[in-house]
Amino acid sequence: SEMTGRIQESSTVLRNEIYINEYIIGTFSNFVPALDDKTDTTCDLRGNIKEKVVDGEVEYILWGGTSEKKNLNMVKGQILLIRFAVDTANVYRQPEKVEAAFAIAAASSAWSFGLSTPFVQNLILCSWGMIDAVNDLNALMRGKQVPLFRKYTPNATTNKDIMFTYHDYLRVFLLIQLPEQKMNRIEDLIQIRTGEKLYRFNTCIRIEAEVSMKYLFLTQPFMPGHMKTPDGTRHRFKVLVYQGY
Repeated sequence: SEMTGRIQESSTVLRNEIYINEYIIGTFSNFVPALDDKTDTTCDLRGNIKEKVVDGEVEYILWGGTSEKKNLNMVKGQILLIRFAVDTANVYRQPEKVEAAFAIAAASSAWSFGLSTPFVQNLILCSWGMIDAVNDLNALMRGKQVPLFRKYTPNATTNKDIMFTYHDYLRVFLLIQLPEQKMNRIEDLIQIRTGEKLYRFNTCIRIEAEVSMKYLFLTQPFMPGHMKTPDGTRHRFKVLVYQGY
């Protein structure tokens, strides 16, 4: 059906984007090459030390600025916004922190410039969420893992949170980036590395396969002898495909 076709097409596009993103992470440099979980992106997909143009090539692909520091700060800003939302929501789920914030707000009513106690309470809770977000960002920049979404479980004895690293956030940002923009910046980096214009080159993949399948309906008598398998129950044929760009 048309709906099935659209779903399959969307799945193919998503799969291709994930492949491209893994190529980016595996080929280009980023500001946190080594993680505490022993993941190390200092080398490329072939195991060779990356010949980087700048320290943060993945960050450049995401933002495209001429300043390495600016590109890094933009990525850190994206992460901080996500962590602020997650960590603030987690603060609001903790009754003891909500009560503590209310007590502080009530005690400070004399010098809160006429602001209501609930308003000051929310400011305090949001500030605590921002503190947690900054701490999480600093941990990510040191190669550590932080929970994607924190679950408030006061009596929990095991950690079942989904853990995210700096590289995982890079993958998320690459996935939502415009494909054309992403490919153009990849091309920029490759051209700087090689000193060559990519339009001068082309790549072609040749795939040759021999497959067999069962006879369909009354097709067996019409199949040439050289296409039949020795047991006579199937026919075989060769497939040759070229894909180039």
